[in-house]
Amino acid sequence: MLSSRTVNLYKVTISGFNTYLLRNTLVRRNPCCTPTIRELLQFPARCFITKVQTYKDEDSLLDKIKTNLKLIMHRSKLEAAGFILYETIADKIDYARLFQVLDLPDTFYSWYVITELHVWMLIARLMAEGERGKFLKKRLINCFWNDAQMRSKKLGEVNPAGIREQLHNLSEQFLAALIAYDEGLLSDDTTLAAAVWRRIYQLQKANPENIEYIVKFIRRQMKLLDLLTEEDLIERKHVIWETSKIKKQS
Repeated sequence: MLSSRTVNLYKVTISGFNTYLLRNTLVRRNPCCTPTIRELLQFPARCFITKVQTYKDEDSLLDKIKTNLKLIMHRSKLEAAGFILYETIADKIDYARLFQVLDLPDTFYSWYVITELHVWMLIARLMAEGERGKFLKKRLINCFWNDAQMRSKKLGEVNPAGIREQLHNLSEQFLAALIAYDEGLLSDDTTLAAAVWRRIYQLQKANPENIEYIVKFIRRQMKLLDLLTEEDLIERKHVIWETSKIKKQS
């Protein structure tokens, strides 16, 4: 004889067992048949367990959504900051004056190397700001390249093949230029002057005083950038370029 407890358990599990049989394609049974005790004992225990979403699970999901939204907003904010930082270069520098003072021709190449120099100085400062600085570095470089490509297309109407080739060559030399400037910054003025002469003047005949002006400008500008706090640089985008102080001595 079965005990009353066993009989009750047997009755309670009948409906769940029949559902399992209907869903299991490996078992063919008449749904009207009543299962035996042996079959019930072979019935997988996991089939009686139903996962119920608790408030804790819901809270966890909401926390994840909030975290993801914060990351998206933070990323968007940094992307905007990178664009504004690049604008402090492209829109604030008096290129025409610099070309005249430094005896540079008014060409796409001159615009490119002067902009590249300022982008490098910002990158050198941003690398001290951890992950946010690395992200802004990439954003700054992307803005620079997008601007360079746009300008090259406008100039390319006269000589498209020549401009495309020049831009391609400049892109291949970009990393080498940054490394040379880094080495000069961490070394002495002679090493930095060599990097300036090689990149900006392309090892061509140049007035040594012009190279000296640029070296002094780099040293002075890097000191000013180092004085900026993370909030000044990233949140306020408070960057002032000292290019106006590059002038010929009378």
